[in-house]
Amino acid sequence: MISSKYRGFTLIELMIVVVVIGILAAVAMPAYQDFTIRARVSEGLLVASGAQLEVSVGSGTALDLVSTVSTWNARAGGKGALSKYVTSVLMNPAVGTASHGEITVTFSANAGPIDGRTLVLTPWIRAAAGPVPLGTSYATSTTGTLDWSCQSLTNNVSVARAMGGTSGTLPAKFSPSECR
Repeated sequence: MISSKYRGFTLIELMIVVVVIGILAAVAMPAYQDFTIRARVSEGLLVASGAQLEVSVGSGTALDLVSTVSTWNARAGGKGALSKYVTSVLMNPAVGTASHGEITVTFSANAGPIDGRTLVLTPWIRAAAGPVPLGTSYATSTTGTLDWSCQSLTNNVSVARAMGGTSGTLPAKFSPSECR
């Protein structure tokens, strides 16, 4: 008598494999989408680093900062800087205010669900008495180290550091931890 060996999978085994793959895909897809959005936000911060460097170098006096802001904002057709996922990186030109020199990164439609959302970087002077916004530090002759706060829709980290600035519109779940 010849016995046949069992070879292959039964239908129920294949169905179980398909269900397991479906569950894994359902869990992995949202995490992957969040990851890609965070990567686009990181690109925005990288593009903004050029503006941060310009402020750190060109902010010795209030007039220097005015010149730096206007020169930066005139670049790239009035958008400061841009990339595939960033519509603009602009500095706030409001002279003598706490927001003077703030950098606003605006994300483009290519960035997906964060289209039109903003992330705001605010320059501060770390003085002995506490942080002072760069834009108002000139009036009080405050000196110290230049530091930055980053704000998304929530700005809990910057407020906890006593450096709260203008809130952005980017949801905190897509923001770097420093900007939440």
